[in-house]
Amino acid sequence: MEELILKAVERTEALSKVRKAGFIPGILNEAGATSTSVQFEAAAVNKVIEKHGPNAKIWVELAAKKHFGFFKEVQRHPLERKVVHLTVQLVSQSKELKMHLPITFHGREELEGTCSQIRD
Repeated sequence: MEELILKAVERTEALSKVRKAGFIPGILNEAGATSTSVQFEAAAVNKVIEKHGPNAKIWVELAAKKHFGFFKEVQRHPLERKVVHLTVQLVSQSKELKMHLPITFHGREELEGTCSQIRD
């Protein structure tokens, strides 16, 4: 598996200034640590999401250190659909990760109709 590396820079500017400069604002979350406000190059983020999806596992390079994580949340503009904010959850590669995944059923009425036909 190829190693995906996104370079991040600590963010001190307002969100609107960051976006106008061509960056995507984001947050790095790490268990037991405070969140870090960062900014990513928009082109690099879009390339990773396009090729590997919104749940990609990535390396984030911040201040010459690499941290492993995954996209926890990708916020998009409601009309333009471009990425406007990114949350990255940093995790240890050596620890087991447990997640709650929601399951949504579509076409429940059709499924119930099929089940009732089978019982009859």
